[in-house]
Amino acid sequence: MVKDPRSTKSADTGMGNAPYGNDGGTPQEVLLLLRAQRQLYGKLESIAEKQRSLITGDNSNELLGVLELRQRIAGALAELGQRLAPARERWDTYLSAFDNRQREEAESILASIRCSLQRVMERDDTDVKLLAARKQVVTEAMQSTHNSRQAIHAYGAAGGKRAGDKLNQSS
Repeated sequence: MVKDPRSTKSADTGMGNAPYGNDGGTPQEVLLLLRAQRQLYGKLESIAEKQRSLITGDNSNELLGVLELRQRIAGALAELGQRLAPARERWDTYLSAFDNRQREEAESILASIRCSLQRVMERDDTDVKLLAARKQVVTEAMQSTHNSRQAIHAYGAAGGKRAGDKLNQSS
């Protein structure tokens, strides 16, 4: 079962026991799973773009929703990866079972997935740096506020002591 990342429902991929091994599926079933994987990576890539705009726009509430959606997609990708694991172990067998069109499609899908994954990882690296920079700015602002409060407290304590000294001298 492959989970639809927008819901908790699962969709049957039609992958069953096949002559290619333990649930490895037929070459046609493997292509269906690869297509589903490519589609999910495309969604992940578009969500990574949305994530960037929310980070630069300082929209924390929507960002949390986007991160939750990313997590669901990552879960669906992990499930697809598990379903494809037997086929990956015998990839040469699948390649030889594909006709030319299927082989080209499989290679194209895998290349597309690699590119999408690389772009997502590059965006994530940049987003981590943006978030770290934002955290540093907030930390510095908080430290400055803390220092100001300490200074005000110190001035207040010193000023109150002098005023008290004058009152004691008057008595």
